[in-house]
Amino acid sequence: MHQLNPYGQDALTSRLQTIIASGRTPHALLVSGAKGGLLPIALHTARMILCTGEVAAPCEQCQACLMSKSLAHPDLHFSFPTVSKDKKPSTSSSFLNQWRDLVLADSYLSSEEWFDSLDSKNKQVNISKDECLDIVRRISLKSFQSKHKVLVLWLAEYLGKDGNRLLKLIEEPPEGTIFILVTEQKDRLLTTITSRCQDINVPPLKDEAIISYLRERHAIADDDAQTIALLAGGDIQAARKLMQSDTAELPQLMVQWFRLAYIGDPSEMIAFGDEIASRSREDKKQFFKFGLSFVRELLLAQSVGPDAVRLRGQVKASALKLSSVIDASQGLEIAHLFEDMLLGVARNANARLQMTHASLELNRLLKTRRQTIADRSLSTSTIRYGL
Repeated sequence: MHQLNPYGQDALTSRLQTIIASGRTPHALLVSGAKGGLLPIALHTARMILCTGEVAAPCEQCQACLMSKSLAHPDLHFSFPTVSKDKKPSTSSSFLNQWRDLVLADSYLSSEEWFDSLDSKNKQVNISKDECLDIVRRISLKSFQSKHKVLVLWLAEYLGKDGNRLLKLIEEPPEGTIFILVTEQKDRLLTTITSRCQDINVPPLKDEAIISYLRERHAIADDDAQTIALLAGGDIQAARKLMQSDTAELPQLMVQWFRLAYIGDPSEMIAFGDEIASRSREDKKQFFKFGLSFVRELLLAQSVGPDAVRLRGQVKASALKLSSVIDASQGLEIAHLFEDMLLGVARNANARLQMTHASLELNRLLKTRRQTIADRSLSTSTIRYGL
């Protein structure tokens, strides 16, 4: 699989391929939706448009595909946010090699990674007036090899009011010109721009696609990839960020915490809470985020069945056992508890007090369920034996 091809979006790419093959490609496309996979869809669409092969595009064999897979096709143009250089106006052309290298390394490049590469601290990142004028200049040129010219405008929300300079060009582009705008924040775009584009909505990825990406691109072990996929919420960019933290032990830690809370030994609960509290803020956030996913899997096991649970191995077996002692109302209360803990972490609340409170609350919720079951058993015995 070529590094520019998107993961897990076969239905969308097939629909785009049908549109392009019909010869009715809109002159302006707006790619938005699930944040983590927008740029790969835009690049894949651009490559399909420029492909001259006789098989399904991109064929990866024609001259156009050979050039576009290295992002070096003369009729494939790029625009993206930049910062000024030496207090002088700058355009995407000044940063093209830097941007191209990052995208070729991984097309799921995030805006944060790009801005970090620009060393943009205390600098205004935007798509400037000079960039808009350069876009007009580039689009006015005749195409070199293809019957189409394609401009991929990444992070179009950074256009701001300067985007008005492109309105006429987007509405009535030169013949054979196609704009592909990519935005992570569609609500920040000028309505005068969105109204001139055909929407391409990118759905979140399924866990299997994220696991494949992590395994194939980053050699992540299956169990670790499964945990990351649960936390990523269908967003490969979130998964890439999670790779930098230690997520492998989260499932075992969560099961251990539930067991300790179920048993209810105060000293053991406090000791466990202190161990979690001693970790970094990011680790604590991931712990409670995984807790939310874990509770979701418990409720899925109850409502749909064991096959719907996305956990694996011993962790799945433990989750299925726990699902028999937690009902839906308890699950919701536990989820609210974890959300409160996440808020406390974000606000730098005292971590030891937080964990002690959370452990006692979790024990109370699990104890409520056990007491309810015991009361029902006693009631049944009373009726059955006339006690």
